[in-house]
Amino acid sequence: MQNPFDIMKIETDESLVWVEATESFDAAKTRVWELMFGCPGEYIVYNQETKELLSLFTPKPAVASLDIPDDMPKFTIGAETFLQPVPCEIM
Repeated sequence: MQNPFDIMKIETDESLVWVEATESFDAAKTRVWELMFGCPGEYIVYNQETKELLSLFTPKPAVASLDIPDDMPKFTIGAETFLQPVPCEIM
């Protein structure tokens, strides 16, 4: 199966909105991090092949405590480093 890892956003009414599918779980995790910074909220990753919920991503109040992937786009102003905003493209 091509792109078996579904990324879905959990809406405030607890319904799910399908966002996109990826080839691997690692690609799904990276994409969820991008989405969380552009479109905050809760996301899940679901494996279509095994029919398992693999992960729930919930925003945390302190960004410094998040495990942010090293390859996330960043920019620096003076001594401060910030994450590059990612456009929100959820339909």
